[in-house]
Amino acid sequence: MASKRLPTRHLVLRNLRQNAILDAVPPDPNDPKLPDPGDMQLYSFYEPALQAGTYTISATQQVEVPDGPFPGGTFPIDGPGDNPGQQQFEVIAPQFVIDPKDIHSVYPPEGHADQPMILPHIVLNDPHLPWERPMSGVRDDEQLMPWLAVLPFDCNALGAEQELRLTPDQLNGNAAVYKDLNNLPVTQSSYFSLTMALKDYFLLGSNPQSTKVYIPPFSTKDKDFSEIQNLTTPVDVIFLSGKLFKGLFGSKTDSTKLDISQYQYCSVSALKCQ
Repeated sequence: MASKRLPTRHLVLRNLRQNAILDAVPPDPNDPKLPDPGDMQLYSFYEPALQAGTYTISATQQVEVPDGPFPGGTFPIDGPGDNPGQQQFEVIAPQFVIDPKDIHSVYPPEGHADQPMILPHIVLNDPHLPWERPMSGVRDDEQLMPWLAVLPFDCNALGAEQELRLTPDQLNGNAAVYKDLNNLPVTQSSYFSLTMALKDYFLLGSNPQSTKVYIPPFSTKDKDFSEIQNLTTPVDVIFLSGKLFKGLFGSKTDSTKLDISQYQYCSVSALKCQ
């Protein structure tokens, strides 16, 4: 019986597969054991190799001359006083707006009722996204906390107990939190946010005629801060009362400080073994 010959493309793939197995780096004994087929492994974080920011690569070379008619030795290509070859590159990550393509699904789905036995959550297409930007002003043991958060709010309450819903006076009256530059009526979206240009967001706290608005500090050390604060990129902003904000982020032991450590274990990444 004649043997069955594999198509050429299959032979190439087979050889590549064998070489990949031979050249594979042995696993680190400290790495967690991979899950069995059909199982799922959960992680408390999924840190990217590089967070958002500007980095510099430096490269140097040395030439080693073997013994022979010329004196042997090792010589740097870069002469004395020369700077080694350097190249800057920037790791870009979302900051003020998340691309809808980065979101796989959310719960509860828009237009559907919530089920009390399931917590609100979001599934991202990029598992690194919550850790792609460093957290500023946190302790060493909080460095792996995600810079994104999902918080549910109750927008159906009335009076002083309402959350996120602004009163007509806070929208367009004397106590308006934001004045439209075109003098158009300001309205909240279906998500109870106000849409404004990024540059207008940074000016919110400087308007003496509006309700007192606190803008969280932004790192002015960023070389692009002057450009960022003048961007016209539209952003959605929600407004929390001081009482609500302190209830979510206030320290349980010191009322004058903020503490987000209570949320450090709320994020979960899942890896499904194929």
